[in-house]
Amino acid sequence: MLFFFNLLFLWVKLTQLLMKNIKLLLAALAISFTAQVGAQSFTPGMDGFSSKKPAKITLKDGTEVQGLIKKLKRKRGNFVSITIENDNGKVEYLSDKIQHMYLAPSGLQKISSAIETATTVDKWSKTDLDPGLMKDGYAFFETTEFKKKKKVFTGILQLVNTSSAGDIRVYFDPLASEGASFSPGGITVAGGLDKSYYVKQGDAPAVYYTKKEYKKEGAKLYGDCKEAVEKYNASESVWKEFPIHVQTYFDHCNK
Repeated sequence: MLFFFNLLFLWVKLTQLLMKNIKLLLAALAISFTAQVGAQSFTPGMDGFSSKKPAKITLKDGTEVQGLIKKLKRKRGNFVSITIENDNGKVEYLSDKIQHMYLAPSGLQKISSAIETATTVDKWSKTDLDPGLMKDGYAFFETTEFKKKKKVFTGILQLVNTSSAGDIRVYFDPLASEGASFSPGGITVAGGLDKSYYVKQGDAPAVYYTKKEYKKEGAKLYGDCKEAVEKYNASESVWKEFPIHVQTYFDHCNK
């Protein structure tokens, strides 16, 4: 009987070791894919955040606070509140008080994000994002209005076109299913474009876009920007090149 339990224990340990190596292999493949995609891609949507690197939050009244994340409340993917801890103790901030925030991703997402942002270092000075925080791999979230099925909502959404954040701002849809990705250990580390995004032009509410809607209406996003419209019209796979179109607009026509 003792021999049987020893054999079972050994089998469990070997299985755990094998699974760990598989996860590391998948992570390596994901990192390689992300590096190849380079600057002309959107930042992956983040769903796991570090409890060891401080969150940096700007409230709607202009107050800036930072501290380690102790709790995040979300409902249907949207932020409800964030609790941080600093020298003043633990403080909870409701989403309707937050203007924007920088959160550091955790685990494998941190690795993927670091590679992504490293490829866009020459673009940060042209956006309204904090270059230092972006270099450290932080994800940027901001409060914005967004429209879906003729209804307008207000929420905190993650900006994904970090290298081209200007007149056109693209946000991660927290309920989107990804196009080409894998999630070792339940954490998304890389992938293709998501199935949908919210796209904001100027001060108007962000509009919900899917692959089908972008193919039909996408050119309207770029107005009279000749370079971006030409890129859009020349695309064999329009949705796949969405980040390139936005980047082209930012480089040539952003006001």
